[in-house]
Amino acid sequence: GATVEVDGATVGFTPTVIDVPVGMRRVRIVRPGYRTLEAQVEVREGAGARVDAVLDPLQRVTAASRASEDVADAPASVTVLTGEEMRLLGFTTVADALNGVRGVSVRDDLSYTLLGVRGTTRTSDVNQRLLVTLDGHSLNEGQLGYAPVSRDLLADLRDVERVEVVRGPGSALYGSNAFAGVVNVVLREGDARPQPGVAVAADGTRGVRARAGASGTLGPHGGWWATMSGWT
Repeated sequence: GATVEVDGATVGFTPTVIDVPVGMRRVRIVRPGYRTLEAQVEVREGAGARVDAVLDPLQRVTAASRASEDVADAPASVTVLTGEEMRLLGFTTVADALNGVRGVSVRDDLSYTLLGVRGTTRTSDVNQRLLVTLDGHSLNEGQLGYAPVSRDLLADLRDVERVEVVRGPGSALYGSNAFAGVVNVVLREGDARPQPGVAVAADGTRGVRARAGASGTLGPHGGWWATMSGWT
């Protein structure tokens, strides 16, 4: 389904067979959401030239500049954890997923789940120097500045498209809570919500987790979704 361009002109969609004049040709393979592939191909008389291409998906991030951009263009040290990756690895909370991210440390004092970024978090901190957002909206509470990253987070991981981790100061964009970094939790788009269902699971702390979710449409351009989850 990718678009094939030869010498700047669109000639078809992959997979395809194209008749072109003999000589050096500039081939571009383009598909939205993937990196464009460009190659110089020499076409000889009486012989074909085969182009096998694997397009790499683009990783988008919004937390670095408050605008959607490719991770490679972001002016910060950024790690993006996809929802599919987190679910395949069996993570149940954002804190679990962040435990393996470069430059991020996770600890639990049995009252709060606390994050450190590049060693800037002190033992007395309760995440007030780290900004946690949900689709760009701050989740840090107003009294202590605590940011939820564990079971107290308002989003279930099955509804999360990706988690963006920006290491380093972001106060110029977000204010003082972003002194150590920014963690942005991005929810799935409406048409990518999981199918309705119920799930029950147990974790290593002898806890039981239950989740129920449903979604539906409201006419041709609208829809709804709801998720409930709990731990015991």
